[in-house]
Amino acid sequence: ASDADVQTYLSTHNTIRSQHGAVPVTWSNAAAVKAQQWADECKNQHSGGTLGPLGENLAAGTGSFSITNAVKAWTDEVSEYNANDPQPSHFTQVVWKATTQIGCAVATCNGIFAGFGAAQYYVCEYSVQGNVIGNFGFVSFLSFWVKIGLTLIPGPMCRPDPWLMTLSSATVPSLTPLRVLRCFVQFIRDEQ
Repeated sequence: ASDADVQTYLSTHNTIRSQHGAVPVTWSNAAAVKAQQWADECKNQHSGGTLGPLGENLAAGTGSFSITNAVKAWTDEVSEYNANDPQPSHFTQVVWKATTQIGCAVATCNGIFAGFGAAQYYVCEYSVQGNVIGNFGFVSFLSFWVKIGLTLIPGPMCRPDPWLMTLSSATVPSLTPLRVLRCFVQFIRDEQ
């Protein structure tokens, strides 16, 4: 990946990670090599662990489908996330709090979309692997807000409290609201 592409992969991931209390990821050349190996296969399916203990997101699109489009496709799944019944998804891998490094690649592939010509096929590999069933602590403070019926509206000056980000989902309900509010500029009560 070019330096510009690396920066785009990192900035698109870290923007959404910061909105969910996850620390920024850094680039892994080793993971990028593995991502390129899989992208070059042009198989629109997951590698199934053949690249090692890595998380993985895939996206493909024709025309001017870009890195930003690929990451947006993954992170748009946030609307499907249910903190009371967490399921693995592209979104959960992007914001998995234990993940600290990514490596991504793209290949131009024919045949991914029959009849639509060449597609840009994006592969991102994640270390530490996310989406481990039973370990969805990456949304620890988000699930607290869901439980008390509040909607988060992060403001431009919002900065996560590093102490809060280390908590498990089991301890979040015991936090006082004032401690948690340090992370968010404003909030509104859900109408349910």
